[in-house]
Parts: sequence; C-alpha cells; structure tokens
Amino acid sequence: MIIGLLSIILFLPSSRSLKDKRRLIKGMIEKIKNRYNVSISELDHHDLWQKSKICIAYIAKNQPGIEKTFQKIEGFIESNPEIIIAQKEIDLFKPEK
Repeated sequence: MIIGLLSIILFLPSSRSLKDKRRLIKGMIEKIKNRYNVSISELDHHDLWQKSKICIAYIAKNQPGIEKTFQKIEGFIESNPEIIIAQKEIDLFKPEK
C-alpha cells in the first residue's frame, strides 16, 4: 500500500473576487472527489482571489496506480480554461507494517 499526496498551487486569472474563486474551487473540488474517489481540500491562500493551494490524498496498491490517478486529475484541472496549474508536488509514503 502506498499513500500519495499531490499539492497543487493554482492561478485563477479570470477570478475577480473571492466569490468567483470560491465558485471555481468548490466546483472543481466536488467534481474531483466524485470522479476520482480521492480526499481533497483547499489548504492555503484563502484570502487571495487569484491563487489557491489544494492537496489531494490517494491510497493505492502501488506507485504507478497513484501516478496514473494524479495525471488524470491534473489533466482534468488543466481542461478548465479558468484554472492554471502554477506548481505541483507529489509525495509518496509507504507505511511500515
């Protein structure tokens, strides 16, 4: 079993207010949760209306399974023209038995 954590900093160039940002981020988070069965949350930059940091956690049997799911999620995010991935980081953890 491997635990994967994907941290993504997002840039929202079309966002003009915190209300716009919340609409974009909350909608995206719900779609990702439902489509990929992952845990996801916005963790930083709550007071900035064009920037957000989300983190996604996923557990799989092996590393390729996590990488494949994270690639699909990144593709899903990139398919939204209102959201740009500015930075990403993947951390993998293998719990001791």
